[in-house]
Amino acid sequence: MPTPAPPTRFSLKLGMQTAFRGGTKDWSNRFFFTGTPPPDDTHWATLTAALVAFWKASFPSSTTIATATRYLAGSEVPVGSSTPNVAGIVVPAGGSTIPPLETAALMRFATDQRTVKNHPIYLFKYIHNCVVASGTDKELLETGYKGDIQANGDGLVAGISDGSVTHVLCGPYGAVAQSCFIDPYVTHRDFPRH
Repeated sequence: MPTPAPPTRFSLKLGMQTAFRGGTKDWSNRFFFTGTPPPDDTHWATLTAALVAFWKASFPSSTTIATATRYLAGSEVPVGSSTPNVAGIVVPAGGSTIPPLETAALMRFATDQRTVKNHPIYLFKYIHNCVVASGTDKELLETGYKGDIQANGDGLVAGISDGSVTHVLCGPYGAVAQSCFIDPYVTHRDFPRH
């Protein structure tokens, strides 16, 4: 299988840490953005703070946003990083539960592009340490939590500012997010084995 071309858009990768099997599990989400990258450390820091402010509302305090790593278009070599060390702020509603960490909420973003075979291109984000409802259907996201992550997804579609420019979520090759759909049911995403 051929090696994919390097991304054509700049990105930020947030690294999360969650208690897992008597230790800590590291997991991450990478966010590609439209426009040119922030011109200096001040603008990078502003963009990072805005993204962290959204993302901390995606999980409870048992998950911490530990790192934020910067990448320029065309390279997988980081150009900088920071350590936000910000805990999640979701407070599970009474009776709701947090399933095993491999369970994840799924965000799906429709984009403005299609493949060469005319199939729509989607962007996905998996959120571990999600919250499920208290009823008999233990795979259904808790209503308030689902609303919280919907607001986060909508915010990424609207765009976040680096202090000068508003950047919208996109794919690694420029497919721009147009809308966000939250799957009402949890999914499963295994962690890579090392």
